[in-house]
Amino acid sequence: MLVTLFGVANSQDISDLKQKQEEILDEIDDLNQLIEEKKSEAINLESQIAIFDAKINQLDLQIQETELEIEQVTYEIDVLTKEIGRQQRMLDYQKEILDESIQILYERGDQNLLMILLSAQNFSDFIDQVTYIEAIKDQVKTTITEINRLKSNLEQQRGELNQQKDELEDLKARKDQEQTALEEQRNAKELLLDQTRGEEQLFQEQLNEAIAEENAVGAEIDRLIEQAKQKLADQYPDLGGGDGFGYPLAGYNRISVIGGDFMDPYYGFGFPHYGIDLYAPQGTPVYAASSGVVVVAHDSGGPGLSYIAIQHGGGYLTKYLHMSEVFVAGGQYVSRGEVIGLSGGSPGTRGAGYFTTGPHLHFEIRDEYGNAINPNNILDFGPPY
Repeated sequence: MLVTLFGVANSQDISDLKQKQEEILDEIDDLNQLIEEKKSEAINLESQIAIFDAKINQLDLQIQETELEIEQVTYEIDVLTKEIGRQQRMLDYQKEILDESIQILYERGDQNLLMILLSAQNFSDFIDQVTYIEAIKDQVKTTITEINRLKSNLEQQRGELNQQKDELEDLKARKDQEQTALEEQRNAKELLLDQTRGEEQLFQEQLNEAIAEENAVGAEIDRLIEQAKQKLADQYPDLGGGDGFGYPLAGYNRISVIGGDFMDPYYGFGFPHYGIDLYAPQGTPVYAASSGVVVVAHDSGGPGLSYIAIQHGGGYLTKYLHMSEVFVAGGQYVSRGEVIGLSGGSPGTRGAGYFTTGPHLHFEIRDEYGNAINPNNILDFGPPY
């Protein structure tokens, strides 16, 4: 928050920064339109590369926007710091006046009205001296009041300064994440081109392999769930309705930049997307979203897809995909918030699966009938970048 007394020139500088931000946001909107157009096209190598390029450019603009926000906050902090210094100098000056006034009162403090009258040359002089002393007393009271006001104002502005510093640190952290995501997008594009050698036929072959893997994973989980239902009911009769759902990752949970919101038509080069992809650096601890029994814990041991599925009370099921490490086993009971493995998703790494575009966690919730539930309706996940 910029204090208005800092001047027209400073306000103009801030206005220029905001104008640049608006221009960047307009460019981001244009790229969004381009991405939506490409989504509607047939799934081929050319359209996917075009989407990658658009997203890379979009992220680059978002980084520029964040840098402008950082510049704006830094500028406001600098202006506020200077104002605090000015008020501190005013405060020091007022203290000097107060010290002088107190000294005068101290020197005259032992004089009563009779002594002042006897020492006065005439009655007019007596009135002048009494009036002077009273004026000093009033000045002391006024000065004390002013010092208290300045102190209060100074503390308030210091609080604002600390808050802006915290905001600046958050912006810097966000910028670092955006730069990491940008590099991941570039790597994913280069990997796709390298894997397909830029040829449409190879792209379609790998796309079919990825679709087959996706279908196989879904079928295997469904088969194991059916097998495990009665066993779970016998072994854990008091599993109950569960203890609700929590976040599968620590801290602020945000949908990843690589796409992947619930039923996002772009996800995975056209695969149906029944969960959400959450931003998570490679190797981030993954937590059980609710207490339950592990139905399947599959570790591919290589670049194939690794995943975990947990059955909860009330027939609910959660899935966790692209796991780089799996810490649990089928049939194991886990409590809500227990670490079940580490996230993955970096192309070519253990547990990532085919056609992954960067580190993230795929998180999914199913009801007792196997229908996908939008996790956003249960937990408050943050939007993408």
